[in-house]
Amino acid sequence: MAWSKRSENGYTVAEETITLPSSSPVSYTSVIDWIKPGQDFIVLANAAETSLSEDTGVDVYVCDTSDGTFVKLKDDLIAEINDVTAVALYDVSSMGEAPYYKIATAPDGIQDSGDTIKFVVMTRTAYASRVAVG
Repeated sequence: MAWSKRSENGYTVAEETITLPSSSPVSYTSVIDWIKPGQDFIVLANAAETSLSEDTGVDVYVCDTSDGTFVKLKDDLIAEINDVTAVALYDVSSMGEAPYYKIATAPDGIQDSGDTIKFVVMTRTAYASRVAVG
């Protein structure tokens, strides 16, 4: 499991497909470590429109190190992704930011083992930091 990145029309587009285990209700992507400080990002969840066995939302987890314990920062970034591709903007100015992120599924119960969910994260490639002028 790893993010596959490419450049697309001025954006960094990263894709990862996770396979849901039968033993855990929550599944996580690999670490997202390429988002610059102050940079918002777009999350497309269930980009392959998988039919899931449980109603499932998407949460955002953060950590100060890439191999530390990730904690939930944003509950229900996307409320429901069953049978549909859903999109959300993660706005760091209102939701918070960290050096490392993970996207997680948040099903109402245990998913059927082997279901897969494709995530896409998009950021501006040439990003200018927000600077107050005044």
